[in-house]
Amino acid sequence: MIVPRFQQSAFSAWDAMLRNYEDDDVEAMLESTFSIIIQHWEALDRETRTLCRDTIRYLLKHRVRLIRMSIVNLPSLAHLESLEDVDDDIEQFRRPTDTSNALQIFSRRLRNENAGVVQQALTELKSYLFKHQSFVHASAISDQPDPVIALLIRATLDTCIKFNRTQTEIPTLSAECIGLIGCLDPNRVETVREQRDMVVVTNFKESGETTDFVLFTLQHVLVPVFLSTTDTASQGFFSYSMQSLLEVCDFKTVCGPTVKSGQRNASDPLYQRWQALPSDVRNTLTPFLTSKYKVKDLQRPPVEYPIFRAITDGTRSNAPKDRLYGAWLRTFAADLLHKPSTIHAQIIFPALSRAIRIRDTTVAHFLLPYLILHVILEGSDKNREQIGEELLSVLMYRIPVNSRMIRRDEWKSCLEVSREAVSGLMLTWTSASSAYLIICLAGYKSGSRGVINHEGTIGPTRLHSSNP
Repeated sequence: MIVPRFQQSAFSAWDAMLRNYEDDDVEAMLESTFSIIIQHWEALDRETRTLCRDTIRYLLKHRVRLIRMSIVNLPSLAHLESLEDVDDDIEQFRRPTDTSNALQIFSRRLRNENAGVVQQALTELKSYLFKHQSFVHASAISDQPDPVIALLIRATLDTCIKFNRTQTEIPTLSAECIGLIGCLDPNRVETVREQRDMVVVTNFKESGETTDFVLFTLQHVLVPVFLSTTDTASQGFFSYSMQSLLEVCDFKTVCGPTVKSGQRNASDPLYQRWQALPSDVRNTLTPFLTSKYKVKDLQRPPVEYPIFRAITDGTRSNAPKDRLYGAWLRTFAADLLHKPSTIHAQIIFPALSRAIRIRDTTVAHFLLPYLILHVILEGSDKNREQIGEELLSVLMYRIPVNSRMIRRDEWKSCLEVSREAVSGLMLTWTSASSAYLIICLAGYKSGSRGVINHEGTIGPTRLHSSNP
């Protein structure tokens, strides 16, 4: 929709999907449909506007139940020329709501993975906060602040972080919304960010735990970033990575035929793990159980340690000065992915390497601590020396006086990742592995083994027959 000459063709394809998909898929597309129409309306030609109008009319006639179910998340079309009567038909489904519930709805909309939906929600939230500042301020200073204030702030801050490297409007709108909310007392309003971490205790030596790590990565990292990106090249690499991970973990073999035929194989442990995923994640991953994406062989450039020093000194001609964090993070993570030291790491690392060779740094940021830990514990002395030298080069770096502000921010991002790898995951792994050994010894006679689950706690799990 960004390129004018392709707008009509693009929306025609979107309209075809809405008319032919099942209700579950159409329901997931409703917010995006309304957001696309609103954000591009002024740039659309007459034929495309007519098509947009016909699409909404189709939804009101043939998918009206979905409109009713999703009405609280759908933006108004009343301000769009020639869509006023259509909006009147939609508005009949809306019900009045109080300010607290309206802000809770905004918090939920801000957690959407689609950048267009989030941008539209922030635009509406900005106007809504301007009209209802008194409620926010009165709640914030009361003896029992409304919990929705904390939810809204957390959702707005998370949105700013999620899209700060791929979108320019969203961080600006987020900052404006935070400004309208104002400065709140942290002792009264807590905005604790939910932590989603997994400790790989056996360091990719056990097949069951490696499969859990792959599922965790798919659910919390790859699927969200795949849904949020608008770049087709990036979507292609993410698609290939997800397809490859599902294949090497045997999900394509076990779940592919089952999903295609509609017959459940509830007795297979791998199918049970697949079913344990949230339904929206399964819906996103299902096409990759049968997809056939291919990519060219990856050319691995030579890497010289410390990578950070080479970039900051300007000795690497292919690393732009204003992209310090992205260049360093991707290069460091990519090199470590080429150093697997266990059989299961050798299986999954090549698939993961395709997801970090793009502009988005989310996947590389998530993987780097695990990669550092893996290479330190299982790699050679030379590998450990290189990692130590790399981390020290970041921690001991001193920013030049004449450095631009963007370089300072980029360095702080590098510093944060280095500290997280050293003081975060490694200390957690040390504590968890000690507890793991104790439980393994305690449960040895009963044939069970302690593993770390997705919540970071320890529990016994029966040994899988495929484990080495």
